[in-house]
Amino acid sequence: MGERTIGSEIRAVTGARVSSALGRALVWPALGVALTVLSGCPQYDEGKCNEAVSVTRQSITSKDFNLARQWRERAYTYCKDVSLRSTLDGEITAAEKAQLDEQAKIDARKKTADALTGLVKGLALEGKDDGARIARSATCPDPKEKKEGWCEATRSVTGGEPIKVRYWNKEPKALLISAKTAGPASCDALGASTVVRTFGSTIDGTVAEFKHCTLSELGMQALVGSSAELSLVQVFSAEYLAKDASLAKRVRGN
Repeated sequence: MGERTIGSEIRAVTGARVSSALGRALVWPALGVALTVLSGCPQYDEGKCNEAVSVTRQSITSKDFNLARQWRERAYTYCKDVSLRSTLDGEITAAEKAQLDEQAKIDARKKTADALTGLVKGLALEGKDDGARIARSATCPDPKEKKEGWCEATRSVTGGEPIKVRYWNKEPKALLISAKTAGPASCDALGASTVVRTFGSTIDGTVAEFKHCTLSELGMQALVGSSAELSLVQVFSAEYLAKDASLAKRVRGN
């Protein structure tokens, strides 16, 4: 082993310090880059931000809330304005609540319509052979005059318009039961049915889809006009249709 002098010791220590300093000079900048990447620095981009906000709002309008949330996340990435993020959250939440509230109203109206249609069905079963059975206090042609004509009566409904009953005094099987109700109605609520014809028309100015159906369970027919806001349910016999030219023209479309 060679003799170590004071000079060689100095050179060794100095070299080590230089190497250490050089290592730090090379390592710390590289570490800084790595930390910058790992820390997830914001990638603000005005163009991408505007696109994300626009598509988010379009998705809200079309009620595609899953897609709206995906584009909202993109807005989080590219939008510098933090308040805009909370604004989008609020818009999505408000639109979802509005949709749920509207659906709840539709469901409630449909429940009401189904209940009233059920009442009409029950009256039809009871009075299909003799309309007088369900026409309490009916107004009919004067018996003294011995004229044929329509007898008309109403049946009260809690919270709704009265159900109208109409039959021919000399042929009580010629029967019509008619009711209006809020919410969508259907032939299906009257039992087994077959749609004969579908057409568009109005109910008190409200546009509705009408269906002329045969009712196998009742042995009668129905004309049901339905919309989200208002519906008309009419159940009638073949004998009635033969006497009411206006209704016959409507259901047949000629």
